[in-house]
Amino acid sequence: RIVGETGGKDFVFAHASASVDPLVSALVRGAFEYQGQKCSAASRAFIPESIWPQVKDRLLAIVQTLKVGDVRDFTNFMGAVIDKASFDNIAGYIERARASADTEVLCGGVDGSRGYFVYPTVILSKTADTEPMTQEIFGPVLSICVYPDEALQETLRACDQASPYALTGAIFATDRAAIMEMSYALRNAAWHLEWGAGFGNSRSNYGLLSWEGYSPKIQPYMEKLQLPEGDEKYLSALVKEAALFLGADLAGVAEPVKGGHRRRVG
Repeated sequence: RIVGETGGKDFVFAHASASVDPLVSALVRGAFEYQGQKCSAASRAFIPESIWPQVKDRLLAIVQTLKVGDVRDFTNFMGAVIDKASFDNIAGYIERARASADTEVLCGGVDGSRGYFVYPTVILSKTADTEPMTQEIFGPVLSICVYPDEALQETLRACDQASPYALTGAIFATDRAAIMEMSYALRNAAWHLEWGAGFGNSRSNYGLLSWEGYSPKIQPYMEKLQLPEGDEKYLSALVKEAALFLGADLAGVAEPVKGGHRRRVG
């Protein structure tokens, strides 16, 4: 059998209300498990300025503890990438990031002396449209863009539009209104949330919900989000939960659609 694995340039988008420890855990596991060689690997992240110092310190501290080596040694977190072509491709991205004035390599690198080993690499990007933030690297490289807390909407648009790739994504927030806004803005990716905690290496199995025929009940909430007319049918399951939390009587008004990988209903 032949198995095709496609790249995703998958995002982790954090709100200022996000809990730091679960966020960092998802960044590490989502970006570096399996050497980042999976379509659902987290490869870019958007972190608000207010929590970035905590995220940075915690992230780099954990990355320094990750062992890289022979996969027969189960104490190693990562092994080598699949072949020389992949190794050379990833090394090229890292070297160009080192040379660019718009990016800074915070940790990581490569070692070809004993195999095709790429160490867990974190790249800090000044904007959302740099090469490591937009191109599929398909390796253990996490690119991070730090955004002003007050620029949430603009940064959501950048996440949605800067890269031609966005297969999966994760949202981290504990603010219900922010969850509604973020989930709608990034609705075209397959994503997973668990009451405000997303998983950077997880693909949604729930699909999208159809709200067709129930717009009068949710109209006040759609107006809050300033959604175009008719777009309420594309809301996610978590938006329903958030609306319920805010007091909307929506019980039983939508049916989940199975296998909703980038699938729209209605």
